[in-house]
Amino acid sequence: NVFGSLTLTDGVLTTGGHLTLKSNSSGTAIVNPVGSTASVSGNVTTEQYVPAKRAYRFISPTVTTTTSIYANWQESGSSVAGFGTHIAGSTTGANGFDQTLTGNASLFTFNNSNQTWSGIANTNSTTLTAGTPYRLMVRGDRTVSLATNTPTPTNTVIRATGTLFTGSKTVTDFNTTNGNTNFVGNPYQAPVDMGTVLNNSTNLSKTTLYIWDPKLSTRGGYTTVDISNNTATGGSAARKFLQPGQGCFIVSSGGSASLTFTEASKSTTLTSTWRATPPMGMYDVLLYQSDSLNAKAMPADGVLIYFDTIFSNDVKDEDATKFKNLDENMGIANQGKLLSIEKRNIPQNGDSIHLNITQYRDSKYTFVVSHTGDLNIEGYILDKYLNSLTPLNNNGKTEHSFTVTTGTETTNADRFCLVFLNSSSCFDLSRGNCQISPNPIIAGNEVKINLNGANNFTVEFELYSVTGSLIFKGSQKANEGEISVQMPELPAGVYSLRATANGKQFSQILQVR
Repeated sequence: NVFGSLTLTDGVLTTGGHLTLKSNSSGTAIVNPVGSTASVSGNVTTEQYVPAKRAYRFISPTVTTTTSIYANWQESGSSVAGFGTHIAGSTTGANGFDQTLTGNASLFTFNNSNQTWSGIANTNSTTLTAGTPYRLMVRGDRTVSLATNTPTPTNTVIRATGTLFTGSKTVTDFNTTNGNTNFVGNPYQAPVDMGTVLNNSTNLSKTTLYIWDPKLSTRGGYTTVDISNNTATGGSAARKFLQPGQGCFIVSSGGSASLTFTEASKSTTLTSTWRATPPMGMYDVLLYQSDSLNAKAMPADGVLIYFDTIFSNDVKDEDATKFKNLDENMGIANQGKLLSIEKRNIPQNGDSIHLNITQYRDSKYTFVVSHTGDLNIEGYILDKYLNSLTPLNNNGKTEHSFTVTTGTETTNADRFCLVFLNSSSCFDLSRGNCQISPNPIIAGNEVKINLNGANNFTVEFELYSVTGSLIFKGSQKANEGEISVQMPELPAGVYSLRATANGKQFSQILQVR
């Protein structure tokens, strides 16, 4: 039993079937890069510890077996506490599947060519091949009851015995369409630096990978890993290092694609990053069910937004497409696409970033927005339904709670966006120093801006759409501490009204009904 790491530098390690690479709550045994004159002869048993949670896992065997999935992951049908898992697919228990009331499949493969999931045909004759990834619903060990959809999950260890994979592995069965996704598995009993693997690949995105994190939401969710910054969305601990026994999705960039796993791409560390200079600013936006936040549980979903002068607000290859979750989904809507990571230029006054949230399953939610860096502009959460602005703490964390009701406008996917506004001193209505009324208004009505008695200067004003397009502008001399602005006929919606006077400025969201 090896609990730490195995290093092979020279010669042949003959196992006689007696080598087990252990896995438990403390960690998983790994095989370090194997020397060019070293090899392994004989079967090896690998283990993968799975903590208690009824959720999907992306799992990739690190051995090639001559025996079936049933003999390995299903423990040949035995029910020893702490080992194996059930694999469903039959109401009778045929074809090696564990019998369930529905017979719904719980083990799937993904066809990269036609972009579809399929349940496997059987487990009693299908064998395991190192590096072939699967999506597996893990309820716990084989003592878990299959008579209910809400069983108490248990910790388990999933085992497989076969020929340990060492050496290089080239994968070519990829989709050739730009932007389509491909399911790949780690063939090694060791972490793999996917940055190294993808950097040497052909016609595959080198910036992003998608990992299923079972800790997210109720049944797990996709997290997007930005390889250049070695960060992940949704508060996930996933990084660019694909773990032993783990699969992930990567993206085609068009044309015949390939990648090669090499012994040199193995790693044991999660600390290195590729980009020497971090971006100038970042927003980490997490969506929690409020009860989950109070219980210090994982968020339902999240997005990352990076800001730097080297980035563009257009959707580029360096941005990451949003993968759809089973439960709540939050993405960034831009140019007809949904993103989980967006890299943008430094925000300007009136810029907005539109969030898209769907599949609400609860009524109470909380945003947790963490901001790092100095963008020299104030950010806000705009709630279009309530016509409210919540300021975001600079270089800190902001929590904003809200409620939704099924079947009402509260669940509109585009209800929220982030807006950026310059403001200072008296002319910052968000701090309550000045007043604007009425708000909301009826199209064509006047808006009065009270300047707290300030007189004898000219006020220049502009009205923008929430996307930053200038609608109209004008100027007026303050009279008795206020000005009146005649609004044009406008479609119902949310707008940004800005005024500048005496070297000071305010910006305020205005709703038209």
